[in-house]
Amino acid sequence: MTVLATSDELGPPARRSDSAARTMRVGPMFGLEALLGRFGVPLAPLIGEAGLPPDCFGHPDNRWPVDRLLDLVARCGEAANCPHLGLLLAQPVGPAALGAPLARLLGGALTVERALRGLTMNLHLNGEALVPALSVGPDGACFSITPYAWHRRGTLHLEDFSLAAAINILRFLGGPQWTPLRVTFAHRELADRRPYDDFFKAPLVFDAPQSAVYFDPCWLPRRPVSTPPGPAGPPSPPAAGEDLDIAVRARRAVIGAMAQGIVGVDAVSSATGLSRRTLNRRLAERGTSIRDLIAEVRLQVAQQLLRDTDLTVADIAVTTCYSDVAAFSRAFSVRAGQSPAAWRSARA
Repeated sequence: MTVLATSDELGPPARRSDSAARTMRVGPMFGLEALLGRFGVPLAPLIGEAGLPPDCFGHPDNRWPVDRLLDLVARCGEAANCPHLGLLLAQPVGPAALGAPLARLLGGALTVERALRGLTMNLHLNGEALVPALSVGPDGACFSITPYAWHRRGTLHLEDFSLAAAINILRFLGGPQWTPLRVTFAHRELADRRPYDDFFKAPLVFDAPQSAVYFDPCWLPRRPVSTPPGPAGPPSPPAAGEDLDIAVRARRAVIGAMAQGIVGVDAVSSATGLSRRTLNRRLAERGTSIRDLIAEVRLQVAQQLLRDTDLTVADIAVTTCYSDVAAFSRAFSVRAGQSPAAWRSARA
């Protein structure tokens, strides 16, 4: 872990990023109605309760607010009495459900690493629900997934869905011989973990600092089994990347760096390809700064882990890259108005 920002750098409390403005494609969720049918639950009333139009699933490229779609999945899970609904929803999801550009990228990459990095870059530029990161360390290759913003409902379903989809993609790239070393979940273990064991077929770790799939890095330089012989064609350009709001780019850079244990102004400016001065100037035009974004992301991750896991405050301090528990507790209290322990207790 590299700690490059201290609690003194956090600055004054900043407003939470507006997650309600973020949208996502409904294509990966197209199996929701059929899945609910297995439980005898109609989808239409729940769509209305979540504030979505009746035809929200009319086309796979339809985009709707992330918060409302997560609220819908949470309502579906409650109606079906199925806390692992996100896991079930993702089980048939493969590259095709991600859209044609990503399916072409995954189907034509020269190596597994290029496929995953291309997927990561496309989701960084065009996705608005998650921030993926690929890293290699002593524990193996790690494909981690972090929610882009705080969500009151549905985070567990979002992370389960994303991990299951990631496993499907890695199995698509590696073939039947690929297996994960372990899968970690940034939420508590459910009362019945059998659906997780049956699907992931790997050691599972709940109450983890991040949701991630770990696998042997020897797979990264290999040619995907899905790629036809011969040279690969030119990769599909990640559309809309240049037009992505600088604050969104910077926030994603903070989340991606934190997933690798690095938090700092220089790391964020490097990831965005801008000098520290230029990045701060452009962020100031949007009413924020690098240090404000770092503080927002630290708060988001800390609150999610306090709510969804039984990790100790000390573990969460390490995960959010603070030098010690005292620094974490001070910074959290300033921004949340409560100590970490009090905040967790109020939401137990």
